Amino acid sequence: MKVLLIVCAMMFAVPAVHAFRGRPKAVKGTEDGYALLRQCRDADTADSFDAGMCFGFILGTHSGYYIAQTGSQQKLVFCIPRGVTNLQTVKVVVKYLNNHPDELHQSADVLVIEAMTAAFPCTVDTRKK
Repeated sequence: MKVLLIVCAMMFAVPAVHAFRGRPKAVKGTEDGYALLRQCRDADTADSFDAGMCFGFILGTHSGYYIAQTGSQQKLVFCIPRGVTNLQTVKVVVKYLNNHPDELHQSADVLVIEAMTAAFPCTVDTRKK
């Protein structure tokens, strides 16, 4: 089971890659906050490729971060409550991007983590000891 978690973490943990090899090549179209915001502009109403990329990038970054932290001794920086939908998660990120135009030059994955941390900070480390 641990091997499976490690393999999943390596596949999906975009933020964790930074620590080992520098800045990885981003998926075309999601390099920074500007590109992510463009893709997510109509994600709640559109049934388009951009909407799919928006959802996939945000939810993939969230999942990758969580999987990477599961086997780590580091404290979680965000804890999304049960019942929060994927659409709500995307809306949280879009709201953050709209409210922080001065940060849009930053890497999209970093901005997703910052948005989740601002909206859903952990009050207690929720991992089992």
